[in-house]
Amino acid sequence: MARKSISADDLDQNLGLLIQELSLLMRKHFNRLVREMGLTAPQWQVLAELYREQGITQTELADALVMAKSPLGKLLDKLERSGLIERRSDKLDRRAKRIHLTRRMARAMERADQASQTTVGIATRGMSAAQQSELRKTLKHAKDNMLDAVRAQYDAADPQRTPRPRRDTT
Repeated sequence: MARKSISADDLDQNLGLLIQELSLLMRKHFNRLVREMGLTAPQWQVLAELYREQGITQTELADALVMAKSPLGKLLDKLERSGLIERRSDKLDRRAKRIHLTRRMARAMERADQASQTTVGIATRGMSAAQQSELRKTLKHAKDNMLDAVRAQYDAADPQRTPRPRRDTT
């Protein structure tokens, strides 16, 4: 059976491609805004997760971000050298390190959050508050679906892994 050819219009309407391109453009814009702070979009993602959930381990953080531990470790090393995070020994398990934002980063979060809001404001320009709310709900739903699918893949690949419950962010 012959495969249907894909037109340029089909690609322009491909939801996965649209989301990927939007993410890339937003990341480029955001990176330019936070460059003066010495941050990148991946670093901001790590810091935002730590802001939501202080004192988690690198394994918990990697799971929350759906990221491999090795590249996350390199990001954390850089953030620690910059004085934005600190690793503290776990009181119950001295081998484990808990990751915390420093006071310096807590103050810088406002500036980074403003850069994020500016970027989102550009992306949603011309949308009503109701449209933005609906977009947020729809994207959150799609994200939760994908998190469940990716975590199921991880669980299947490593049956000994303790699944982390999904945090409700609604």
